[in-house]
Amino acid sequence: MSSLKAYFQNLNIFDIVDGDNVEENEKQFRFDILITRVYLLILICLLIAVVIVLCVTPDTTVLTINQLTIDQIGTLPYDAQCPCSQISILYSDFTVLQAKFHEVCSSDFISDRWIQTINVGTNVSYYQPTDFRVFGSAQFMALSAFCRLSQMNVLGNLASFDMSTLITFLDQFLLTAMDAFRALIYSIRRMTTLFISGLQTNFYATYTTGSSLAISANQYQDQQGNVCSCFGALDCISPATIFDTTNEIVVMTISGLFAGCLPVNSILLSTIECFYNQTCIDNLLSYFSTNEIFTAMKINDQSHFPPNSSIGSIVNRLMIEDLTINISCEKYFNQCSPHMCTYSNTRRHGIVFITERIIGLLGGLTLVLRLTVPTIARLIRRIINYKSSGGVSLCMRLRTVARIIHRLVKELNLFKQQGSNDHQIRHQRIVSRLFILLFVGISAVLALYIYLSTDAYYEIVHNPDENQFDRLQKNYSTSLSCPCSTTSLQYSTFLSIEPRYHQLCSSDFVSLDWITYVSLVYHINEYYRLDYRLSGAGFFYLVSLFCTETKETVDRALSVFLQTQLVNSQVLSREFFESQSNSLIQNWQSTTVHQFIRTIQLMDALVQGNRLNSGQLNVQFTLNRATREARMIPQKYDLCTCGLSPCLKILSIYNYSLTKNDYTQIFQVPHFYTGCYSFNFTF
Repeated sequence: MSSLKAYFQNLNIFDIVDGDNVEENEKQFRFDILITRVYLLILICLLIAVVIVLCVTPDTTVLTINQLTIDQIGTLPYDAQCPCSQISILYSDFTVLQAKFHEVCSSDFISDRWIQTINVGTNVSYYQPTDFRVFGSAQFMALSAFCRLSQMNVLGNLASFDMSTLITFLDQFLLTAMDAFRALIYSIRRMTTLFISGLQTNFYATYTTGSSLAISANQYQDQQGNVCSCFGALDCISPATIFDTTNEIVVMTISGLFAGCLPVNSILLSTIECFYNQTCIDNLLSYFSTNEIFTAMKINDQSHFPPNSSIGSIVNRLMIEDLTINISCEKYFNQCSPHMCTYSNTRRHGIVFITERIIGLLGGLTLVLRLTVPTIARLIRRIINYKSSGGVSLCMRLRTVARIIHRLVKELNLFKQQGSNDHQIRHQRIVSRLFILLFVGISAVLALYIYLSTDAYYEIVHNPDENQFDRLQKNYSTSLSCPCSTTSLQYSTFLSIEPRYHQLCSSDFVSLDWITYVSLVYHINEYYRLDYRLSGAGFFYLVSLFCTETKETVDRALSVFLQTQLVNSQVLSREFFESQSNSLIQNWQSTTVHQFIRTIQLMDALVQGNRLNSGQLNVQFTLNRATREARMIPQKYDLCTCGLSPCLKILSIYNYSLTKNDYTQIFQVPHFYTGCYSFNFTF
């Protein structure tokens, strides 16, 4: 132990003593021991500092896995990047979608057997408008049509979805399909309100004087006692009943079913709870001349639609009871077929790595310290010695320091050995100078290379705010990567849209009070056909419908739009985000307007193409009392006939003159027209 202590006390790695002066050699020896200790202390401190830095600094490495399997995918970290070999993948390649529809769509109650059973044929005129026997077959024909349309719509949309790429969301796709179907049904309901039903559920014909028919509107009283007229109303309903035609009394009220102006509208407001009850079905069938037997539907506790759900609510969801989605991860992986996956791995440096770096740095540190520490120490020693002599001017001290430096440089010998002669010492000094020149040159080249080369490094900013992101985007736009915490965001999280409509839609002229005020309510044959009081109510009612339909269309489209997902894994720059948002809004506006216009044009084409009866606007009723033959003649407006083309004629206020037995124009209403169809003169 004492020998080890003596070894460290006398350790001298700069033990190069030259000369015959024993006292000087002893001083130099002690000085070299001191320099050795300083050298070792600095070396140990630097090594400790390097070890601490290497231990604290994390090591981030990018790993790449080639030809990976689906089992390996599950073991990779969440931030692994595995690009697919193809840009887009069809849903049909890895998903199977199967829709299960409401039970009524597979029941006997939409079959021809049921519809024929409850169809009373031409006897409908013998029953009250609220009697189920009048409209029952029409309602269930409509229900059957809704089932077929829903199934066709769903299957068509699922086929389209199968052909869509992975960036489309299934929920969003179905929501769009449901909204489009619901909007179409609702538009058709509104636009067909004023057409005359052949079942006389909304309008009925009566004889008047002469050889003409009078068209009057039916009225319905709801369960709260409110009465409304089918002239201009959409949802006038009364509970569906069975009447005793002899005593004119109600013998049965059908649970859940309603009678109304049009069978399509009333069935949508009805429920089919009666058809879950065998007793109700049997009682209903007892009023029909049939021996057919029908079994009640079974109540499914797992159904999304309880028995008291309205048909409208079921139709709004495309009558889908359940949608089975089978997703195959294996098929998706095979379609994606990633060639490689890359991910970053951050960890502390290991002992082996730190040891390798210490060994690599040790040689350079040793060389630099062996060169600088003795030189600086001797320089400081000589300066102190000269300073202790005193009486020397500053100028002389500077000159002395310069001479000392010159001498040290001139006599610098990194390879000095004891017993060397003058010739060997000279060669050692030359080699030392060459070594220093090479070392400085190589160091300069390395420094220049490091200075000119671009050192890419990653800096992580946790939870940046908006200002920090803008600053980073401005300074590092090409290399900035800010992954979102979620890959998709609903538009509603960053967009707010409030439509403002034309003032007409909020005025009194589309209110029910105004429409009632300008309408004739019941008998529409008492006025001249070009009288404003005959067509005015229809005009304002249609404007009201358009306002309501526009608002509801925009609200539905806006709801779907705001639920649309913006898919992006990176934060967008402010300029690109604003540009994309404006583009999305403009595209949504254009799409919504065009869809609404196409619906109106479709309805207009259907009405005119089928020559549907629009009251006395396009058809004039005549009656031959001798032959009891009723005829419909196309209405004429001056030289234009509704049998050939849509016509327009300006409206006026007319008064009937008993003396002239004709109508006299009192006042012409500017910019108000009538015509064959409401669509024509409204637009």
